[in-house]
Amino acid sequence: MTVGLIIPCYVNQLYPDAKIVTRQLLQTLGVNIVYPHKQTCCGQSMANSGFEHLTQACSDHFIENFSRVDC
Repeated sequence: MTVGLIIPCYVNQLYPDAKIVTRQLLQTLGVNIVYPHKQTCCGQSMANSGFEHLTQACSDHFIENFSRVDC
């Protein structure tokens, strides 16, 4: 199984250790991890602020980046 590791901006800013522990846990479980280096804003903060109509490009880019992983 190949898992795409998503590190949202809020995790990167507020809980940076969480991304490291998550990667370590998945590796310990024998999961093949892929981190798409072209991942950008997922649009969550815009959507949560009521601007979901502006997130289509972010959504399309996200889908393209993670289309090659199992989950």
